[in-house]
Amino acid sequence: MSDDELNEIFRVFGHAAFYAFTFESELAALAGTLHVMTHPYLSKAEIRQYDAMLRRRRTAGELIKEELKALTKEVPDWGKFLTQMTDVRNRLMHRFYEEQLPNLHSAAGRKFALKELKIMAVQLRNGGRTVKTLYLSLAKEHFAFDEKRFREHVENMVKRWID
Repeated sequence: MSDDELNEIFRVFGHAAFYAFTFESELAALAGTLHVMTHPYLSKAEIRQYDAMLRRRRTAGELIKEELKALTKEVPDWGKFLTQMTDVRNRLMHRFYEEQLPNLHSAAGRKFALKELKIMAVQLRNGGRTVKTLYLSLAKEHFAFDEKRFREHVENMVKRWID
């Protein structure tokens, strides 16, 4: 196998890994949004502390089992979707190279491995977008914002978070 062929596999794996990270980040944002909606009197410090805990200590699976439990109980299909996306993420991050190593020794096998990586990247990208769409729509509805007011609110929250 040439370095160029190997580099292509690494490049596509990097894309998929990036989307796995963004999927997990969107899960944390969804959990944070739901937490703020169900605990309306939290201080800025409490919100930051909860957000830091989500991002530091929770994996995708833990977020689903612990922080999003009420949501997945209410809408079983949503839980099924999140579990499937987490399985894709876990396969990519924990088993992909182990499963595909034998395939990397032939041109047909490398083509198959690249196809698998591209499929996982698309699944994870779309999974992250779907989660983001849900928490943005929940926040818009909860705060009764139109598009302009919602954007202003988000900008103000970002400013407060940075300060």
